[in-house]
Amino acid sequence: MASNLVHSALATHTQVFRGLTAAQINRIRPFASLRHAALCEVLFEADASDVSSFILLSRAMQVAASA
Repeated sequence: MASNLVHSALATHTQVFRGLTAAQINRIRPFASLRHAALCEVLFEADASDVSSFILLSRAMQVAASA
């Protein structure tokens, strides 16, 4: 029987690092671009297959089920 589960990019088992140190973030900065997300902005959909890596530097992120 095939599974209909969608693997989430936020699922614990798919995360390489659960938290980065300031030194690790500083090593990544030259290869990254900083951008600000608007309140309630959707960063990616649960079924998206082309999700870029990102690091949340401040505030919080809410994971919400789509309607």
